[in-house]
Amino acid sequence: MGREIEHSYGFWKFPSSGEETEMEETEAPAEEVESTPETKAISETETTLEMESIPETEAAGAGESGSASAWLWFAGAGFLMLLGILIFVLCFRRQKKQKGEERGEAAENLRPRPAYPQNGAAVMSVPVSVALVGNLQHIGEREEQQDSFAISDFADPAVSRQKGCLAVVADGMGGMKNGGRISAMVTASLLGKFEERQFPDDIPLELLQWAQEANEEVLQHLGSHVGESGSTLVAAWVKDGRLHYLSVGDSRICLLRSGTLTVLNREHVYGSELDERAARGEISLEEARSDPQRHALTSYIGSNPLQKIDRSLYGFPLLAGDKILLMSDGVFGTLSDMEILAEAEYEAPAMAEALLGRVLSHRKPEQDNFTAVILQCR
Repeated sequence: MGREIEHSYGFWKFPSSGEETEMEETEAPAEEVESTPETKAISETETTLEMESIPETEAAGAGESGSASAWLWFAGAGFLMLLGILIFVLCFRRQKKQKGEERGEAAENLRPRPAYPQNGAAVMSVPVSVALVGNLQHIGEREEQQDSFAISDFADPAVSRQKGCLAVVADGMGGMKNGGRISAMVTASLLGKFEERQFPDDIPLELLQWAQEANEEVLQHLGSHVGESGSTLVAAWVKDGRLHYLSVGDSRICLLRSGTLTVLNREHVYGSELDERAARGEISLEEARSDPQRHALTSYIGSNPLQKIDRSLYGFPLLAGDKILLMSDGVFGTLSDMEILAEAEYEAPAMAEALLGRVLSHRKPEQDNFTAVILQCR
């Protein structure tokens, strides 16, 4: 016995138990169930609902696809933005690192460092040396020449290579006895020690020792007349492209470079102390400027004890074309910095002659002795 399939509400189904009908061995086509108006209405309604549901499903699918595309777009945009930020940060850090390295290199070049390590090996910085020397000296309007100067044999390749070049200027104290003799003793003392020394190990320390020894020699010479005579001292030692200097008193050491003049040492005069007191408010600026003892020396060779020494602790790096100017107050007390710079374009010997002419052209009634030494580097 088979089960009769009936059509109801648009679906085919098996009848429930108890409603089964016997079918013939040769099954005949099922009779069409006569559609009632209610059945047709329901069928049409279900069909309409099915048809209407199709666009909603497609719209839902399209919405899901559009949402996925939007998320992919945002994800891609976010990735590109993060990539751009990362590239910017890396470029910024690289540029900052390069600038830091450049500043570090500049600071390292400017940082003072010993020209000679303890093992005595020379540290080569800038391959320049003294190539030309100029000097000038004049008695001025005084009765006695109390200035002295000395220059080592820079033209000798062996001396220049082993020791470098030493220049010394000493100004005997005017108004005191034997000023010229004392200044000559000072320059001869330093030049003699330079010539005796074979291989200098620590130039700053040696210059300091030489100044102290020169002071002791002057004190022994003066004996009981200590304080009655003395001399200033400026010394410049160029070795392996570096400048070492020492000064006592008010003579000057200047560096001429690229149209500028730089005074390297400090003057040991009472005026410096007056200026400091004026800066602290202890005296007025006018009082500091008008003090009659303003130019009195507070340190000089021949004083006991030696009060002040100004010196370089490390070698100052030199460049090709640099000029080192050592001069007594008879020069810078007459010429301005601009007048000195006006002659700096010439080679050292010609510059010395030009400065001599400029000092004399001022025709000062009480022109002091004046002396200068110019070292030109190449």
